[in-house]
Amino acid sequence: MTRHPLLPDLQRSRAVLVGCDDGVPRRYGSPEKMATELAKALTVPNMTAAFDAAHTQVVLSPQHPSEMLATVSVAAAAATETVLFYFAARTSPYQPVPGEVLSGPNRA
Repeated sequence: MTRHPLLPDLQRSRAVLVGCDDGVPRRYGSPEKMATELAKALTVPNMTAAFDAAHTQVVLSPQHPSEMLATVSVAAAAATETVLFYFAARTSPYQPVPGEVLSGPNRA
């Protein structure tokens, strides 16, 4: 069985999947779970895998944006064909900064 020509090259491509959760239970799962499950689906070990598991990274609820950006930067530098970036997040309603005037409910 040959690999479909539209799939990314497994050795020359990288994937970074990020899931950021706010800790509030959700009916349909958390962004962390969605990022992890998507990574598993993309790296199924057969000829139809979109990405190599060794070249796929999942970042869960980074404490600072620099953690995520560093991972994406390394992946982009290593890839010579395709870079996939996936970001999923859910947060609690927006909390205004003290002194901030809102123009509508929950508007950042």
